[in-house]
Amino acid sequence: RNRLRAATAWLGPWAEKVRGFPEFEAFDPDKGTLSLGDMTEIDDFRSRLQCKGFESYLERFSDLYEGTGRLPTEVYNLREKRTGLCLQKEKKHDLALRTCSQGSELQRFHGANRNGEGKCCSGIALWDYRLCLEANYLNSPLHLGNCATHSRSTPQHLRIEGGQLHWSAGCIAPASA
Repeated sequence: RNRLRAATAWLGPWAEKVRGFPEFEAFDPDKGTLSLGDMTEIDDFRSRLQCKGFESYLERFSDLYEGTGRLPTEVYNLREKRTGLCLQKEKKHDLALRTCSQGSELQRFHGANRNGEGKCCSGIALWDYRLCLEANYLNSPLHLGNCATHSRSTPQHLRIEGGQLHWSAGCIAPASA
């Protein structure tokens, strides 16, 4: 309870992300049985100290968060056209095509890593994991690797163009079954 109270007090609207964690399910007003309690004293304390919100922190370090895709404006599934299956994280850094699920965090991707101009995005990351899609050479299996946020990792230079997944060396498609 105290961790969620601290997140609510200091993160403001950004605490919604924390409230979605399984360990705080009991505090969900629609499903849960627990309450955060009265936050008035904490709010008054923040006001007396003239504390800035979490937004000011994100603004100050926007090059780190927005410039590298750590705060994506959109997330999406990557669906293979022929089968209708979606790319999904499996064990550690493995990927597989599975039945699409809008609710699966293991199938959500977004733009990531700085491009050559220092802006987002030169790659594609698995949402909430800091793992990026990688292709080491033509015909190698696509896999996940730790995101190289500063655009230095050529294996992570992937983009979606014309509805297709492109790597710096060419188009990527699943192996024939």
